[in-house]
Amino acid sequence: MHADFGYYEEGHLGKPYDLRLLRRLYRFIRPYRKWFVLSILLALLTAAVDLSFPYLVKEAIDRYIVRMVYPVHVGNKASGGTGPFASASLEATSDPTVKMLPGKDFKGMDPRQRRRLIRSGVIVETPFVALPEDPEVVRLLRKKKAVFYEGQGKIYLPYGALKLIPTRRLVRLQAANLRGVAGITLIYLILLAMGFAFQFFQVVALETMGQRVMQDLRVALTRHLLRVEVAFFDRTPVGRLVTRATNDIENLHDLFTAILVNQFKDLFILLGILGILFKIQWRLALYVVALLPGVILVSFLFSRWARDVFRDIRTLIGRINAMLQETLSGLRVIQIFQQETRFGRRFAEINHQTYLANIRQIKIFAFFMPLIELISVFAMALILWRGGVGIMSGALSLGALVAFLSYIRMFFRPIRDISEKYNIMQSAMASTERIFQLMDRPVEEGNGEKPARRKIPEDAFTGDVVFSHVWFAYEGEKWVLKDLNVTFPAMKTTAVIGPTGAGKTSMMVLLERFYTPQKGEIRIGGIDLSSVPLEVLRRNVGLVQQEVQLFSGTLWENILLGVENPTREKARKVLERLGVTAFLERLPDGLDTQLQEEGRGISSGQRQLVSLARAFARDPRILILDEATASMDPFTEQLIQKALKVLLHGRTVIVVAHRLSTIRQADLILVLEDGRILESGTHEALMAREGRYHFYFRMQNGG
Repeated sequence: MHADFGYYEEGHLGKPYDLRLLRRLYRFIRPYRKWFVLSILLALLTAAVDLSFPYLVKEAIDRYIVRMVYPVHVGNKASGGTGPFASASLEATSDPTVKMLPGKDFKGMDPRQRRRLIRSGVIVETPFVALPEDPEVVRLLRKKKAVFYEGQGKIYLPYGALKLIPTRRLVRLQAANLRGVAGITLIYLILLAMGFAFQFFQVVALETMGQRVMQDLRVALTRHLLRVEVAFFDRTPVGRLVTRATNDIENLHDLFTAILVNQFKDLFILLGILGILFKIQWRLALYVVALLPGVILVSFLFSRWARDVFRDIRTLIGRINAMLQETLSGLRVIQIFQQETRFGRRFAEINHQTYLANIRQIKIFAFFMPLIELISVFAMALILWRGGVGIMSGALSLGALVAFLSYIRMFFRPIRDISEKYNIMQSAMASTERIFQLMDRPVEEGNGEKPARRKIPEDAFTGDVVFSHVWFAYEGEKWVLKDLNVTFPAMKTTAVIGPTGAGKTSMMVLLERFYTPQKGEIRIGGIDLSSVPLEVLRRNVGLVQQEVQLFSGTLWENILLGVENPTREKARKVLERLGVTAFLERLPDGLDTQLQEEGRGISSGQRQLVSLARAFARDPRILILDEATASMDPFTEQLIQKALKVLLHGRTVIVVAHRLSTIRQADLILVLEDGRILESGTHEALMAREGRYHFYFRMQNGG
């Protein structure tokens, strides 16, 4: 069992924002770039709609709800009273010494000049509101001794005096303004509907692209894994690979739907808000800009602190998956040897490490989120203070202040979301790196090459199989085969025996090219094995192992695995030629029996017969039997031996066996020990030599 569960590279991931990885990922996005561009356009339209709402509120307040004018005294006030204001923008009143300055002109005035004129009494600082002239209202205001002005069919009075007028009459007098508010409300509702439509189609386009990219990526990863060299799977937990194809690719879906397009939207919103704020009141907007360095600094610190903890969490989750897979697959062994406590303790240790990593992440978020919220509230308080001063001094309208506060809330919303988005981005980039690390694993040499690229003679696989000075080790220089020289004669049966660990199975995996020898060469019919395309090699070299791997599906589908145009009748003919039809058809549904995962539901003998039938169905030129009858009962073994007589006829056969009684009739017997051939010959010749084979044979037969 592996203490680290194979996660040797998890702690060495690259940068959290790796443009190289994004460029590789773009190759999968490129076929659906139209959906991507459409999503960006719809996101920008949605952002534009969102940006328009506070501005509409501002216009409704300033134009219709709180429409300000300022009385200007001319003719009898301090110097300068008649100069700057003798223009058409001032409305004449019944008082020849007073004219009305529209609010926009009052706000647009130079602040120093405005303050001077207010101090000199030329301009009344208090804003007034204009109402259509109404004799009853005039009488009421005079009765209440309110300050107001009349002129050109209008009444000008301070906002505080509006409460003196009955509500119904005031509403009737404000009918034009109410129509204006209703118009803006209608525009607001239309934009709201448009925003809903834009967002709906954006989500559809984005999800369509994301799901298709995930589908292509998962297929590409699976196809690559099917061609990766077998040595990789010998040292890699299955749970880890399952995590790559499921959780890690699912993380990329979040990257597409929550990050890539929304980054454009958030950037557009931030720039749009700054532009609108500068348009409304550039001095007030500078206060917001002054806070940006602090926000950037906080975000930078968060990214530095969060980077490592995100990687630790992803690594530990992968280790949990790998350990669960290893534990559950070996549950029977664990229970037999009463190791439940030990494995439970090991899982608890990894789980506790995951808990601690998550606590570190929570602490980082607990610091970052309130800090951003604090900056946001401070910004609103600052704007409220400076904006209030601006309103009181006439430099800012009430609608502008309301819009400012709304835009500040919108401005800090993407920044507050940066924690969640950074989490998604970090996880997605880590997953992307691990996926591409897996896809960068070298495939079996020659795997996937078309046979037409390398012409192999028709009779190549009917020649001798020769191992010439072969050295092989699974790791480093721990040699399993040492300068091995052996020839397997064509169209003959050769048996290989030897103690456990002698290198028998290693010879077979080299012949199937699951591994490549470090030194020497292997030739079939005079052709170097490394030059034979794997598709051709695997079609002509069959392998029957002691541990049979079957797949979920019908019995006949497992028999015809790899056969073109498989049918139930083809499977029946294969079984009839082997003479084992009756044995397998005793199953409840015969050839239509549905096998469970790994062939559960049938006996080991039946699985072995299926394996033999599978090899016979492809009719290989060379057949390898690796301990094919090691665990059979006598009846099943006798049946298999009869099937083997048919299977071994007319082909080169290599048998790896421990039970010497099954190989007495072999044309050649090789005795392998410590990676070298000690003896070779027929059964009779080796017995006469009274060497190692003679010793093994006598041991197995009570000698």
